[in-house]
Amino acid sequence: MDTEEIGVSRSFELLKTGGTLAMMLMYGDYRTPNEALYNKIQKVYNDYFRTETPYTQKLTYENVVNYGFVDFERREFYSGREFTADEYVEYLGTHSDHMMKTADFLEITDIK
Repeated sequence: MDTEEIGVSRSFELLKTGGTLAMMLMYGDYRTPNEALYNKIQKVYNDYFRTETPYTQKLTYENVVNYGFVDFERREFYSGREFTADEYVEYLGTHSDHMMKTADFLEITDIK
């Protein structure tokens, strides 16, 4: 079973009749206006981090109708957010593509 099949079907089972499922998706923009810094960060990822199990799960919101939901409506809201370094590290910990990475070392203390 994949994420969609498990998550959406289970959500439908748990909701009361007439209930509403609201799903949120956040896109992270990992780029920075500082191109040199971005390239250094990417080098650290390429050199030291790996994904032991590639994340391949995809969710197509429109497919909720295949699991019993009716009156599907998609709404999109756009905004921006700026983080301190500590807030950004905490934010990355919520993303599957980062949660599945492991490092070859315990701590990065400096990027040169």
